[in-house]
Amino acid sequence: MMIINPSRFSGGGGGGGDPHFANVVLLCGFDGADGSTTMTDESQAGRTLSVFGNAQLDTGVAPPFGTSSLLLDGTGDYLTAPDSEDFNFGTGDFTIEMFVRTAATANSNYLLVHAGSSGNISYTWRCNASNQQDVVWSTNGIGTFNLVGASGGVPLTTWKHLCFERSGSKLRLYADGVMETSSTTILASALFNSSAVLAIGMRSTSTTNGFNGHLKEIRITKGVARYNSDAGFTVPTAAFPRG
Repeated sequence: MMIINPSRFSGGGGGGGDPHFANVVLLCGFDGADGSTTMTDESQAGRTLSVFGNAQLDTGVAPPFGTSSLLLDGTGDYLTAPDSEDFNFGTGDFTIEMFVRTAATANSNYLLVHAGSSGNISYTWRCNASNQQDVVWSTNGIGTFNLVGASGGVPLTTWKHLCFERSGSKLRLYADGVMETSSTTILASALFNSSAVLAIGMRSTSTTNGFNGHLKEIRITKGVARYNSDAGFTVPTAAFPRG
């Protein structure tokens, strides 16, 4: 395990400022030299990320923008951020998004997970064996509900912008700006406040098999539903603003 202490980054980017930048609680662009294990959270929180296995930056596969992305090989490779009140969404809106390129079909293609064992589950977001987005979420940490996107919606070796969002009583999943599914089952309930670490590319309860492929530009915005549209939205074509 390697512990990386990130430096704060407050400059602009992405062609303009972000009016919700103060609400961004995690922002990982995965920019750097090929093979680097230096991972930074570029949000104002400047979180420390822990790097496990062979997780590293890679320039061998061209990302949607920039020159590098996070490479995970599916076997013990992942990142974590310590649990934080910033990751407790409560009854509020949120937007979790990233660019994803899967290299193999598997139920273990975990994107972002804030969940421990039963009794400590907030959500688990993955691409499943049908190459579709699959979110398991809970309001009490034990009982779970599913939000599942289109079958084949995340095809192999293809970059996709994926988004998991809450707006009021509605949860949505988008792929490349198209809403794949939504649910109002959550009503006015709070998403459970898990005390588990926030894991990128893996579950915290089983750290052998995880995401196989590349990830780019992970952003979590707390308190804001950035897209909030059943009709979809235009996918960003540049790095998210850093201020």
